[in-house]
Order: sequence, then structure tokens, then C-alpha cells
Amino acid sequence: MNTDPVIEKAKENIHEKLRMEEIGLWLFGSPDPRRWLCPCHNDHHPGSVAAYDEGRRFHCFSCGADGDVITLVMKKKHCAFPWAVYLIAAQFDGIVNEQEFSHLARMLHGSSCRMMESIPEKDGMETDEVQRAPAYILDMVYRIFIQGRSLLYPCSGVLTLNDYRYLRNRGIEDTVIRENQYFTMMDETILPPLIQKLAERNYSEDILIGVPGFCRDRKSGSIRMAVQKGIGIPIHDVWGNITAIQIRRSTSEKTRYIWYSSASAGHPERMDGVSSGSPQDVLCGKDDNARDILITEGHFKADAFRRYGHMSAISVQGIASCRDIDVPLRQLIAQKHKTCRILIGFDSDMYTNPAVYHQAVKLADDIVRQNLPAVIVYLFWNSMYGKGLDDVLQNHYENEIHMAEKEDFEAVMSHYEALTLHTDEERKEAFQREVIDRLSQRYLPGE
Repeated sequence: MNTDPVIEKAKENIHEKLRMEEIGLWLFGSPDPRRWLCPCHNDHHPGSVAAYDEGRRFHCFSCGADGDVITLVMKKKHCAFPWAVYLIAAQFDGIVNEQEFSHLARMLHGSSCRMMESIPEKDGMETDEVQRAPAYILDMVYRIFIQGRSLLYPCSGVLTLNDYRYLRNRGIEDTVIRENQYFTMMDETILPPLIQKLAERNYSEDILIGVPGFCRDRKSGSIRMAVQKGIGIPIHDVWGNITAIQIRRSTSEKTRYIWYSSASAGHPERMDGVSSGSPQDVLCGKDDNARDILITEGHFKADAFRRYGHMSAISVQGIASCRDIDVPLRQLIAQKHKTCRILIGFDSDMYTNPAVYHQAVKLADDIVRQNLPAVIVYLFWNSMYGKGLDDVLQNHYENEIHMAEKEDFEAVMSHYEALTLHTDEERKEAFQREVIDRLSQRYLPGE
């Protein structure tokens, strides 16, 4: 809680004298909230924001954000409460007098209040002692970071030619590449322009310590970053915030996909930093149908099938990495789906590999226990048409994707699993005969 008397006086004056119309004209160029883009989520279409309480507060009907005029400035300017008060006082006469304004300037410019969330520094701090930055800080930092090569070379693209060719060869169109903001990972030469961009937003470089991928050097105290070669994939939460970066590595390591994390920084003198965890990637758009939500493994699969079916999708990082998946499911249902089908669509080998299949059943059972207003449906197909959903679509076999509700599918699978099968070929043939042919119902988006 702020105890500085000048800030407290300024806050009272702001609440008494200013309304959303005046703040909106300053921040967005219009006094009408219907013309604003909500600063609390990745808003692309005006119309979701409204003012109420005689213009004292705002509310976004898309993401649920709510607050007063100071909160709106904090979100729009990416700054802490004292800085928001200072910026308002600088913009509007009568909030504080000249002496009080000078006091605010000295106090803020001479301190570390540029950080929205303070991150304590301790000698010998270990990775797990530093708290991860909140979603809006991660989003701000990563949206600068994904500009990649263009931060150093303004006329260049964010992807190298090799990385661009890989994406195109995978069947990913240029519009999708731009929309998903894939980029080529950079080395530490990107740090100076990144820190400069933060300074322009009134943030200290110390804010990076709470962001996975960044750390502090124990000897010099300088900010360092993990260096990994490959294609960067922005990972989003349900509100559209970029909360992590996944890397599709261009080298020949066995683990092709890794998280951008301070733990992989590789600096022996690393003093602090945070790991990325295993976040779920939520992909959705304005035109999604209100019926289907897909759960699958891997960003590229999730995005390809999401676009095919005009649905929302959640990408998990491994079929066993579905902890707390009820959280984004509940948020998606509350936001746009109301009642729906939850589609479980992992790779085709899931149904011929008992261990993997039973992990999928466990996921389905966990979702049932959440009592969500949804029907659970399995997607399945013959592996000859492709391994993942994106392969099936790229091979133009979308009509070979079948579906069945949970109880029906698991009953037929119990019979299939009881068969004596010795080879992969036998399992594939039996799966076609005992499961696909018996349940034969093709998936049709939104129906």
C-alpha cells in the first residue's frame, strides 16, 4: 500500500476530477470507449470496452478486465501505480501543484519504481527462489523479444530463409506465419535493443529476471539470456498473452522441442532466473465456432486443426502433461463456448500403443470429474493417412478423420485391446476393422 502523502493526494484528485472520456482521449485518441482496444488482452477489434459508474470505471466484456482510470493507465502504459499517477499528473493540470510534481519526479526517477512487480535480489539466489513475472509482464517482454532480427536490422524479416522454408515446406501459409509470429531465435546481441525498448516503457532491465530465458551473471551482475538456435513459437494463455516461448530446434538433438528457460541459459555463473514450467498453449480466434474445443499435443498440430475446424484449441506438451487443463477449459467455455464438445485428438499411434491410449483415457476421466457442460469426443483415423492431425490435413485426408463419444469409443477399444495381436501391421489392420469401421462417423467441423 502506498503511504506517500503526495501520491495519496494525487490519487484522490484523479478519482474526483477525471473520467474515462478524458483518459481515453489521451490514451486512445477517442473519448468513446467503444473505439478503444482493450489494453488488458490481445485486442484487435474495438467494441468490447465500456465505461460505467458515471465514467469512473471501465470494463472489458471480452477478457473481464475491470478498473478505475489509474488502472487503465497502468495497463496501457505498462507501468506501476506510482508511475501511472505521475504520468496522469504530468498530462492533466490541477492534479498536483508544481512542488508536488517535482516531489513525484524526484521520488520516481531516483528509485526502482519502474518495475511493475518488485523482484527481490539476494546473494546466491537460486533459480526457483525468483518469482516468475505476471502474465502482462511476460507478454510485454516477449512481444519485444519476438521482433528478433528486426530489432537489430530494421529492414530484415524475423525469420531466416532456412527457417522460413521449413515452415512453408510444412504446409504453413505466409498469413499463418505472420499471424502466429514465428521468429528465428537470436543470440545475446539482441539484449541491448531489448533493454532499450524496455527503458522506453519506463522499465528497468531488472524486470527480465522474472522472465524465463533471462538471468543475472553472478560475477558482473549483468543480464544474460539463454541462447538456443531454432524457430521461436509464442505460447499464449486464454487471454491472448504470450506467456512462454517454445523453440523448435534447428540442431540435431534428440529433443526437438524445448522451452525457452533460464535453466537452459548454460552460464555457469548464473545467479538467478526462472523456469518456464510446462504451460498449455491456448489458440483461439474471433470467428471460432461455439461448439468444439480441441486438445492435442504440439502447437503446429493444434493450430492446423483449429483453423480447419474454426475452433479453439489447447496444445499440451505431451499426453501426460495435462495437469490443470480444466483451468483453460473453464475459461474458454465461459468466454465463448457455453456448452460444447471437447475433442481429444492425439497422434494416430495413440490407439495402437496401450500405454499412450490409457493416458488419454485418464485425461478424459479427469475432465469428466470437472462437471463441465461439455461432451467428450475422441478423434481417430488410420495411421496410413498421417501421424498427427496436421499431417492428415496436409495430405488432404480430412474426410478420413472419425469421431466417437467417450463411452462408445472406450467400449469398442476394450474389445480391440482384448485381441491377440503380434505385429504393428496386425494392430493397424485390426484397428481399422474393429474400431474405425464399427464406429464409422466422420468428423465434420461444428456439426
